[in-house]
Amino acid sequence: MAATVELASLLSRDPQVKGGRLCIAGTGILVNRIAVLYGYGLSAEEMRSEFAGKVPLEGIHAAIAYYLANREAIDAQICAEDDETLRIAAEWKAAGRIR
Repeated sequence: MAATVELASLLSRDPQVKGGRLCIAGTGILVNRIAVLYGYGLSAEEMRSEFAGKVPLEGIHAAIAYYLANREAIDAQICAEDDETLRIAAEWKAAGRIR
């Protein structure tokens, strides 16, 4: 029988990483960043490619699931305080890397 993975184990908060904001475990990639890219229409596979394959696909899927379950709160947080994520997304869009 295959081992199961708890989704919560794929995301983490560490005060030493990104100020304790929610990230994909072991990567420092913010759930907020995944939420913005998802909003631009990127698939999990496209996001993994954008991060040069250094982010586990299951971590991206967990971040998307977390975002969808908490969309209103995360969208409000992004609008209120996530200038870096929005700047990066705008740069990627201008460069044609996202739609």
